Amino acid sequence: MVAAEGEFPKTDGEILYAKDANILLYDALNSGTMNYAAVTVGTSATVIKAANADRKVILINNNSTQNMWIGDSGVTIADGQKLKVGESIKLYTQSAIYGIAASSADDSRYLEVE
Repeated sequence: MVAAEGEFPKTDGEILYAKDANILLYDALNSGTMNYAAVTVGTSATVIKAANADRKVILINNNSTQNMWIGDSGVTIADGQKLKVGESIKLYTQSAIYGIAASSADDSRYLEVE
């Protein structure tokens, strides 16, 4: 059976309509837990947030006075995702996230939603 516009098929074969469909769809995005902290990122790859199988999304903010780079455990300033001063990045990953600074320690902040 194919659902029409405004319908949401369930795995048991039933179809929800309109309002109920939206509630079911967005209920999966609701969060029970929010974690946040400040992390000092140094001149070698530093864990900003460890892997988390329950993570839905994480927001990382460069709260320092210099640029930093985001990536995996092998991140460098040559190949990481550059995060300029004051910028944020939203990531949909459950993997560990690392950061690195070019010279002195950087102040980064994260907000993780589970």
